[in-house]
Amino acid sequence: KLHDFHAIMPVSAQRGDGLDALLKVAGELLPEGQAMFDADDFTDRSERFLAAEYIRETLLRQLGDELPYGLAVEIERFEAEDNLRRIAACVRVRGGGHAGIVIGQGGQVLKVVG
Repeated sequence: KLHDFHAIMPVSAQRGDGLDALLKVAGELLPEGQAMFDADDFTDRSERFLAAEYIRETLLRQLGDELPYGLAVEIERFEAEDNLRRIAACVRVRGGGHAGIVIGQGGQVLKVVG
């Protein structure tokens, strides 16, 4: 009642139900136009950004329930040589006691992430 929706599309991400119908309806509603990106472009983000996100994601997976609030990764140095990337990153946490969680006993968490 609050908005004039074109359709209500029940979809199950787990089973994949309703995706074909959703894509059909969405395709009919989207305007045609020039492509904004080349077909090979998979993102508009830089390699530096992706490296920081990859490190952050790996930390989140490693830390699980011990995850400290306010975890950020900053790329300090990024060097590209052919297929090799040399990356120096700074992992920042909000609380001083959280650094030990991110480092892990004997540096184990950082070794895995590295």
